[in-house]
Amino acid sequence: MAEYAPKEILVGMKSAVDPQLSPDGEWVVYGLSGIKSEKDRLKRGGQIWLSKRDGSEKRQLTYQGTNNGGARWSPDGQSIAFVSNRDEELALFGLDLAGGDPKKLVTHRNGIAAIEWSPDGTKLAYTAVIDPARPDTEKIDKEAPAPIKATSRIDYHFDTRGWLGDKRAQIFVYDLAAGEEKQLTNDPADHGSPRWSPDGKSVAISHSTGSFMFAKLEVIDVESGEILELMPGNGGLGGWSWTSDGEKLLVVADLDFEQHGQYYLVDARGHGMDRLTDLAQTPGSAGYGADHPVWIDDRYVLAPMQLKARSGIYIFDTETGQVQELTRADQQSQGFSTDASVRYVAQVVNTFAGAGEVAIYDRETGVSTTITNHNQALFEQFPPARWERLAVERNGFEIEAWLVKPANFDATKQYPLVLDIHGGPNGAYYPTWSSLQQILAGNDICVVFSNPRGSSTYSRDFTKAVTKDWGGEDYLDLMAITDAAIALPYIDSERTGVYGYSYGGYMSSWIIGQTDRFKAAAIGAPAFDLNSMFGTSDISWFWGAYQWGGDPWEAETIYKDRSPSAHIHKAVTPSLILQAEGDVRCPVGQAQMLFAALKKRNIEAELVLYPGGDHLFVWSGEPIYGIDFLERIVAWFKKHLGEAK
Repeated sequence: MAEYAPKEILVGMKSAVDPQLSPDGEWVVYGLSGIKSEKDRLKRGGQIWLSKRDGSEKRQLTYQGTNNGGARWSPDGQSIAFVSNRDEELALFGLDLAGGDPKKLVTHRNGIAAIEWSPDGTKLAYTAVIDPARPDTEKIDKEAPAPIKATSRIDYHFDTRGWLGDKRAQIFVYDLAAGEEKQLTNDPADHGSPRWSPDGKSVAISHSTGSFMFAKLEVIDVESGEILELMPGNGGLGGWSWTSDGEKLLVVADLDFEQHGQYYLVDARGHGMDRLTDLAQTPGSAGYGADHPVWIDDRYVLAPMQLKARSGIYIFDTETGQVQELTRADQQSQGFSTDASVRYVAQVVNTFAGAGEVAIYDRETGVSTTITNHNQALFEQFPPARWERLAVERNGFEIEAWLVKPANFDATKQYPLVLDIHGGPNGAYYPTWSSLQQILAGNDICVVFSNPRGSSTYSRDFTKAVTKDWGGEDYLDLMAITDAAIALPYIDSERTGVYGYSYGGYMSSWIIGQTDRFKAAAIGAPAFDLNSMFGTSDISWFWGAYQWGGDPWEAETIYKDRSPSAHIHKAVTPSLILQAEGDVRCPVGQAQMLFAALKKRNIEAELVLYPGGDHLFVWSGEPIYGIDFLERIVAWFKKHLGEAK
C-alpha cells in the first residue's frame, strides 16, 4: 500500500458544511468546501449544493466566486438567501430555485453571517461586520500605507479576525420588497444570531460584554429599535428559540462559565428566567456556531447534545427538565437543522470510516442515513485506519482514548507510537477521522489520542478538573494512556513520540520538560509561558484568569510553576516547533521562546514559521502551508521513530 501523502489527502478531501432542510423536508441545501488548483496555486473554496432528502437529484447550485455559504431557506421553500464573494466583496444574495440567476441584495466587505428569514418571508435579519474607521461605502486605497493602530480597549484583536479596534458585528434587517437595509445596532460590541419572534416584530440577539466569550441576550423591536436586555452578560450563550406565543425564549447558557451549558426559560418582557436543567450532556452539536433548539410542541424540544465524546439527538421536556436520548453514536455531528414538522434532522457526520458527509435522521423511524459520498473516491484510494478503544481509571475518572493503526495493519509487526493531544484544554477528541492521525497511520505510525480530565462532554466535574491544574492530573492522565498503549503487543515502547497543538502545544512542551520517555516531539502553536500569554494572547487576559486562578499578580505560583518555560531546562527531546506568525491566540513569541530555550541547551530543535496566518491556519489558511505542516510532522516522526518492523 502506498504511503499516505498529505497533499493527496488534503486536496482530495471535501467537507460538507451547514446542511439546511427545506420547510417541507424534501430538500437539503449545504455548503461543500475543499481545496482546488487555480492558476497553478492551491486555493480553498466553497460552493452551495442541493439534494433531495434521500440523496438523489444532487446538484451544484453556485459556481461563481470562491466563498459561497450560509444558505437559508425562505419560509415557503421557494428560494434561498446566501453569502458569496462572486463580485470580490462579500454580499448577500437571493436565489429563486425555480430558475434565474442569484440577485445581489447588499454588500458588506467585512463579512455577512447568521442569515434568518422573517416568519412571513418579507425580510432578512443577519449580522455584518462594520468598521467605523473604514465604512463600507469608503473606497480602499490599496497603495496607501497601512493604517496606524491605536486603541484604548483591551479586546482590540481577535484570532482569525486580526486587529479589530472598534470593528464589530452588527445586526441588520433587509426589506426584500423595498430593497432597503436597516441597521439595528451600532455600539462597538459583537452582536450575533438574530432570531425572529413568531409575530415578526422583534429579533432576539446576543450582545458581547467586554470579552469574546461572554454575552447578554437582548430583544430588539425592529420598527422602533428599542432594545430590552433579557439575560445579563456574565456567561456564555449557546442557542435560543422563541415559544410559539412569543412570550418566552428557551436559551442555552453557561452562566457560571463552566464550559458546560444548561437550559433556561427566559421571559421575553424581561421579567426574569428559570433554570430548567442540570444536564450531564453538553448542549449543542460539535459544530460551528450556535445550534438553536427546536420546539416540537409547547412542551417538548428537539436538540443536539454531546455525551462522552459522542454526538446525539435528544428530546427535552421543558416541564420536568428530563431528556430522552433518541440517538447517540461513535461520531461527531456538526450543525442542526430540521424541517417544519420536526420529523427530519440534517447534520454533517464524521466517523472513523468517513468524514464531512451529510446525514439525515428520521425521528419517525429512528434511522439515520448518510446521503452524500463526496469522499468515496478518496477513501477508496486511501482506506481509513483501523482503530480500537482504550480506557484507564484514575482518581475516580475514566480516561477514554482511541488508537488508530494502518489500514493494512500487521499484528506481527512492532509499530512506533505518537501520543496526540487535543486543544482547549476544554476541547474533546471524538472517535472520528482526523487528517493528521490518518496520514501518520498511513505511514505505519500508530496514534493514540484521548480525553484527559478537562475535556468537555464528560460532565461538568470532569471538565472543571483541569482548572488551576494545567500540567497536573491532566499530564498524569496522558501518561497513563501512553502506558496503556505501549502495553499492546504491536507497539514498540522504545519508539514513542508526542504531538499537540494549542493547549496540546502547551502539554507537549510541558511533557518534554517532565520526562525523557518520548524520542521526538512535534509542538504546534504552544502556550509556553503563561505570564507573557496573559498580555499578548487575544483571550488570555480574560479566559486565563478562569483557567489559571486569577491574573498573574493574583496567582503568581501557578503562572510560574505551571509554565513549560519553568521546566524546559530539563528537556532532552528533539522537537519540531510549528507556528503561524499571525497567530494571536497563542502568539508567535511563545514558539520562539521554546525554540530559543532548547537551542541554548543544544537540544535538537527546528522552528517553522508560516507567514501571516492565524491559530487555525492549518485548517483554514493557505493550503500549501497546511500541507507543509503535515509533511514536516510525518517526516520528523519517521526520522526519529523509524518504521514498523
